[in-house]
Amino acid sequence: MADDEAKKAKQAEIERKRAEVRKRMEEASKAKKAKKGFMTPERKKKLRLLLRKKAAEELKKEQERKAAERRRIIEERCGSPRNLSSASEGELQEICEEYFERMYLCEGQKWDLEYEVRKKDWEVLQSIKIKLIIIERIILLLLSHTYLLQKCYYKVLRFSFSFLC
Repeated sequence: MADDEAKKAKQAEIERKRAEVRKRMEEASKAKKAKKGFMTPERKKKLRLLLRKKAAEELKKEQERKAAERRRIIEERCGSPRNLSSASEGELQEICEEYFERMYLCEGQKWDLEYEVRKKDWEVLQSIKIKLIIIERIILLLLSHTYLLQKCYYKVLRFSFSFLC
């Protein structure tokens, strides 16, 4: 009987310790849950919203910058638009002459650039042809050397076999 009471007391002590450990673990997990950290879901949502707004602003600024650059280039290449409805005949003739001069200049530049491109293409083609000829000669040289080496090898084999027989 004393033995049973000792076992029961020991069992009760083990259960008490388990309950104490379980209670400590629950408190630790509650402390972790209570301390959610710096980035709560609300903060994350707000940060995402701010990032989207910032990205949209940057995209809008980039589009405006590109549009301004496009307008500047068009104005540089084509000139500013002229008011033709209120121009006199002499002014219209002068505007037409300016546009003709600009067109003539652009056509000349276009022809020069096309000539340069054709010239570079021809030079590249010639360079490739020369390199191919060199490679072809090297291959032929190697083939002839391998043929000569094979002939020598066969002669050596014949000699060694004839010597052994």
